[in-house]
Amino acid sequence: MPDPEHTKVRFLTILFGSNDACFAEAKTGQHVPLDAYRENLVKLLTHPSIKAHGARLLLVTSPSVEERPLEHRVKSQGYTKLNRTNERTKQYADVSRQVALDMNVGCVDLWKVFMNRSGRREGQPLPGSIDQPENDTLRGLVCT
Repeated sequence: MPDPEHTKVRFLTILFGSNDACFAEAKTGQHVPLDAYRENLVKLLTHPSIKAHGARLLLVTSPSVEERPLEHRVKSQGYTKLNRTNERTKQYADVSRQVALDMNVGCVDLWKVFMNRSGRREGQPLPGSIDQPENDTLRGLVCT
């Protein structure tokens, strides 16, 4: 962060969770356990460098994934299986949303936007999951 005496940050968006949601056994080394993820978001939002600016904060949830192309991509990189799923990514989006609510900061809920655009209703299976029919709308959002 720049020194607030020289440059004032008025707005700050934070989007974490997409890579953190990798499975612990994934060889990418990107996994962050949910409790640590929550703690990290709180630390970021309350960091003295950010507080010094008095910036308006926006926490952005991780978007959903389209598991078929993701599986193809990770296998083309030499991995043997999918390294994250929609269900797993949803857990991280849920934590982001809750932290934003708890800390009274703005939230751009990409997860819900993508799910709503794909036609999903509460309680229905997650579009983009490998065991569901392909969803062209979701694929267009995450694969372009």
